[in-house]
Amino acid sequence: MNKIIPPDFLQIPYQIFSDERLDKLDGYVYAVVYWFDKLKDGKCTASNVTIASVVGSSAASVANSLMRLENGGYIKRLFRDEKRRVRKQIKCLVSYKKVSSTDETVSSTDETYHSSTDEEKKNTINKKRKEYSASRVKEIQDLMDLFYQFNPALKFNNTTERKACEEMIEKWDFEKVKHMAIKVISVQGTDKFAPRASTPSKMWNKIAEFAAYFKAAQKTGKVVRRA
Repeated sequence: MNKIIPPDFLQIPYQIFSDERLDKLDGYVYAVVYWFDKLKDGKCTASNVTIASVVGSSAASVANSLMRLENGGYIKRLFRDEKRRVRKQIKCLVSYKKVSSTDETVSSTDETYHSSTDEEKKNTINKKRKEYSASRVKEIQDLMDLFYQFNPALKFNNTTERKACEEMIEKWDFEKVKHMAIKVISVQGTDKFAPRASTPSKMWNKIAEFAAYFKAAQKTGKVVRRA
């Protein structure tokens, strides 16, 4: 892989800078994607590893940032396969209006905006973002409540646990995660050989173990015992 010469500066739209749902890293990731998409290559085909090398983070963290940015309506990821495993390109959905060098002042309309200049579509995006935010909060709360019933020591305002809920929901969807959480909780204390998880973050960290455990249990029709 050729070494990437980093850009002289990065551009972060104010919408992303001020979006409380996003992390600081998300802004950096968007700026790098924009650099590839609009300034450097004409399109962004960079891998998560390449983007991570520019922002000084990990590929996994970049993957999470891209997911949040796409859910927020700031980017669109295009894939070569239906299962969305092989990414083809990342498109930026925020554009910048240019200000004439002869203008002494900046017009109030000269702002960053989503690439669809149509005001109606912009309002639709904002509406969807609000609806997404409200529904996501409820989904996280519902998952936290499931674990709280099993583990009353769980704090609802624990950011680590809420983050784990959000990442699992983003990776799959709420109903699948909820179904898995119910199954995970059901085997706690009933089978000493089952993986242990009393919180969402522990379930997230052991998700591969639980998937293998339940797959084997379904296949054999018996309680799975780990060596």
